[in-house]
Amino acid sequence: MKMLKKMAALLLAGVMALALLTACGDNSAPSFAQTAEEKMFAVLSESTGLKENDTEMKNLAAQTLDKIKDGKVTKEVLKVNPEDIEKVDNKYRAKVSLPIPDLKAGDYDDNNSKTYTVLEVTPDNLANVDNTQLTQMIATMKKNGVEIEKIGVAAKTVNGKTYIAVGMQMSMTIPAQSPQ
Repeated sequence: MKMLKKMAALLLAGVMALALLTACGDNSAPSFAQTAEEKMFAVLSESTGLKENDTEMKNLAAQTLDKIKDGKVTKEVLKVNPEDIEKVDNKYRAKVSLPIPDLKAGDYDDNNSKTYTVLEVTPDNLANVDNTQLTQMIATMKKNGVEIEKIGVAAKTVNGKTYIAVGMQMSMTIPAQSPQ
């Protein structure tokens, strides 16, 4: 009888351990930041034809999100440093990243402002993303010889506000020099 109790206790302990491990799976609903990231990547993917949220570009975007302070970011993030541009064959290649601006704030295009307001992503504005302007902008870039090679999207919630940044690797063909 004692042996049966020990076996039953051992069996019960095993079942309880399995029950605990079963609950350890990550099948919970994605966070709003994750949903926003996936939605923005889907919009960019549709506009560019790229199908991978590139890890390197996503990490670059995430680093840019870390520069947001009180919903604003310095316009220094918009500058491409010469050391970040490489020449590959007959192309110049650059990696850039920026948090998505809140264009309604009016400070993104203001040359006198040293910062710009970053768009706070909400369920409402996420549901109403229109990629028409983005598609037109990318078409214009392609027309001017700019190719988007990789994209990465990162989203982060800070103090209850969610922001998105996009990282891109772009290249531009160097026009052939005419002989002199």
